[in-house]
Amino acid sequence: SWTEALRIRRRIFGPVHRDIAQSVNALAVYQWQVENFSEAGDLFQQSLDIYREAGGEEDEFVADRLGNLALIRLELGDYEAARRLFEEGLAIKRRILEPNHPNIAWSLNNLGQVLRKAADYEAAERVLEECVDIEMEVLGPENPRLAYILTALGTLRYELGQYEASEELHRQALAVREGALGTDHFEVAYSLNHLGMILNATGRFKEARSVLDRALRILEENFVPDHSEVGYVLTNLGISLVHLGDLQAAGPLLERALAIHEENLGSEHIELAWALEGLATLHEATEDFDRAVPLRERSLSIRQTQLGDDHPFVGQSSTHLGILLTKMGNFERADELLTRALDIEEAKLGTDHPETVKTRAALAALSGIR
Repeated sequence: SWTEALRIRRRIFGPVHRDIAQSVNALAVYQWQVENFSEAGDLFQQSLDIYREAGGEEDEFVADRLGNLALIRLELGDYEAARRLFEEGLAIKRRILEPNHPNIAWSLNNLGQVLRKAADYEAAERVLEECVDIEMEVLGPENPRLAYILTALGTLRYELGQYEASEELHRQALAVREGALGTDHFEVAYSLNHLGMILNATGRFKEARSVLDRALRILEENFVPDHSEVGYVLTNLGISLVHLGDLQAAGPLLERALAIHEENLGSEHIELAWALEGLATLHEATEDFDRAVPLRERSLSIRQTQLGDDHPFVGQSSTHLGILLTKMGNFERADELLTRALDIEEAKLGTDHPETVKTRAALAALSGIR
């Protein structure tokens, strides 16, 4: 085991040695893979501290450990810390590597993701476009690493409401992965899940169901049943089923998704909000508003706490809750939520974004009722 290998190396080299740092890093990677994110973060930090104490230079090992630490902070929803660590690691790589080195592209991809999640869309787009240029030049259009970059850029386009461009990028990523890794590789399921989200957003629920069914089958063949990636697909598949009217099938999927995320990520993690929104959509469809409201409220609270009051996802949750409260006759609170959501979305997303249009229509409908 990694633990036994570390114990042996410590007997041979002592507690402070670069080989010890490598072993601690390997143990951290294992903990990361089994989704013990807090423990993985502690081990990555130990690896970095040992390496530096042993006289290690500010080299690529240090940059990669900073990147790993940043990814842990990203998993835990600490976007500010993740951005700082990614930028520190990228600065080291820019000093020691050629400008178009693939490892610089990888760091740019990671930085672009945290910038997107923090809603710094302009910076994210700039960083990810540079990343794509490097990967295409150095690795070519069929390298599976390119799929990660295409996925990141496709997700950015999705959040900007550019659904056609997003779909094209996710289909490109899917084709790259199927060609390089085979049709049943778990990374193919990642692309299918993103494609399913686009299809849901554009109202193509039957096609989304087919795509997401395939993604779920692949993941369940490759991962344990309660893996977080399974939870993401279950939420999107459940939403497809709600819109197709198959509420009986949707319920267990959405409840299972929420349970997976609560178990793996905790009760306040940002990714939990999407599962809460999915389950609330089911209850709203059955007009069980009393069960839907606390789910919408909790999603909004998590997003406000983790992302800040002005993030577009806070606007999205405010709109969903405002529409629900309108149906329940709570017009005053609904007006407050929808007005605030519109302010956020017009400022962050622009007046023509699909979420902005949806919120404006909800406010108009509320005004008509009142």
